[in-house]
Amino acid sequence: MKPEALLREPAHVNGKWLSRPVTGTGRYAQEVVRSLVADGVPLVLHVPRDADVPGWLSEQCSVVRHRGTGAVFEQLELPVATRGRYLVNMAGPAPLLKRKQLVVMHDATPLRWPASYSRRFVAWYRVLDTWFARTATHVVTVSTFSRSELSAVLKAPAERWTLASCGHEHFERLEARRPDLPAAFDPGRPFLVCVGTLALHKNLVGPATVLARAGWQVLVVGTGGPSRVYASGATEQLPDGLLLLGRIDDEELAWCYDHALALVFPSRYEGFGLPVVEAQSRGCPVVSSDAASLPEVLDGSGLLFGPDDHEQLLRHVEHLRADAAARSALSEAGRINVRRYRWSTTARTIAGLVQTASASASTPVTALTPQDRS
Repeated sequence: MKPEALLREPAHVNGKWLSRPVTGTGRYAQEVVRSLVADGVPLVLHVPRDADVPGWLSEQCSVVRHRGTGAVFEQLELPVATRGRYLVNMAGPAPLLKRKQLVVMHDATPLRWPASYSRRFVAWYRVLDTWFARTATHVVTVSTFSRSELSAVLKAPAERWTLASCGHEHFERLEARRPDLPAAFDPGRPFLVCVGTLALHKNLVGPATVLARAGWQVLVVGTGGPSRVYASGATEQLPDGLLLLGRIDDEELAWCYDHALALVFPSRYEGFGLPVVEAQSRGCPVVSSDAASLPEVLDGSGLLFGPDDHEQLLRHVEHLRADAAARSALSEAGRINVRRYRWSTTARTIAGLVQTASASASTPVTALTPQDRS
């Protein structure tokens, strides 16, 4: 039986992520919604005034565009508009004034690595996560590691969190496109790619700098981030060979994965580590730190090093350059590994929780919606 046959009413979704640049949490929300739509699950997507709603969403979902933005939309308008309805929140905060809802908590990073963020951001997330862990109808997370971390820092039973991991299909189906590369890039030499921000827990600057000083070309994608959120881990002037691409399109990142010797992912703390499965879906070998969720997600399909063990990192990438057979074997291991992570599976888990809430719902209450609809 398909999920839509189990729902008594459409699922209401918090679409605030559509007003911000795509991040890992936004990707999660987008791809889960895409899979729910593909399964025929009826959705009502609530978005702030400044949201950029893609055509495929507006054509297949009922979209309610609200007058407010940011916290006004999420904390004031959204709970009123979905009064009596079950709300699904998959990308960051959720309304504090609502209990009948599903909240995806991707990780405990703000509480485990507060130095990576502004004090205001950490304080806000401490309030939110502590409250939702106790009041939301369902809470979800993306890995066994994150479940244990959230349980420990929020002092709630681990079984409170349902597991619904990330997927890989969005990168597997992309048509790669070469990005505008820096003039210093040498197409005749092998290169490595790193993906992440300069937040301290991402541990990007140190390992990437070591690689560049050892003579490697390192393309760094996705650096930066809003100053009101992240505390930068940037240091002094970066060495030659470390080439900052900034934010690029998915198709351009797919090209980097297709042509790089490996993805180097040195993070100290991840709830999942989405770039790892994105790279593996393209056949790009992964050299990753052995921290947090990453050994769980890779499950033996990547080469691991300690976040501060730069010598081991250098040995791994030299091994891949010298041994084509080893690189090919690691590429194939990655393609096999990502079969465990599918957005369609995640969407069905979410739909099952929505169905549980719908089945136990009392007399329906008509939701209040703004006049401005898209």
